[in-house]
Amino acid sequence: FQIWYPAEPTGGTVAPYIDPLPDDEIVRSSYSFVGIEQVMKTRSHAFAGAKVSGARRRYPVIIFSHGLGRVSAHYTAFLENLASHGYIVVGVDSPFFSSALKMPDGRIIQNKSQRNQRQGAREEEAVIQAQDLIFVLNELERIDKTDVDTGLAGRFDLRHVGVFGHSRGGFTAPHACLLDSRFRACLNLDGYPLTPAVMQQGIRQPY
Repeated sequence: FQIWYPAEPTGGTVAPYIDPLPDDEIVRSSYSFVGIEQVMKTRSHAFAGAKVSGARRRYPVIIFSHGLGRVSAHYTAFLENLASHGYIVVGVDSPFFSSALKMPDGRIIQNKSQRNQRQGAREEEAVIQAQDLIFVLNELERIDKTDVDTGLAGRFDLRHVGVFGHSRGGFTAPHACLLDSRFRACLNLDGYPLTPAVMQQGIRQPY
């Protein structure tokens, strides 16, 4: 996952808007109308390794779930904008359902979605993607307590966590709310239909 947050105006290295892997045909075809090279030249408003702003002690958290065949960085404009309004935004990349994804050990995980090959796979994959969001929320709790090296310890307001997703991530987000009440609010951008469990049981969080 990647984290965007309100930062001190001390400058640093400008973060890339998007940094695709060379063999990521999904991304290249998606941006064929303009060319991936042009997208890579887009300037972001984020700086790598910047200090968290001291304007507030803690910031509410939004966890983001991408659409099928995407990664969170494809939504940089959305996520930077949310951070500029005073949120810590955590973009979660779900292996096998994202575009090509480079793991910390160097392995490249390609998209392996079964959505067009087996009935019910779409909903099953959304449940797995929702479990990814819960895993990351658990990691944020650990970071908030122990990770002094990043400067993020003690900066997450984990009493106020929202979840936001697009397309596949859009119907993943309410399923995460169904599974875990720590998600206090939910936003779905263009994700339908919802998982059968959410359709049948509903969720209690503002949606």
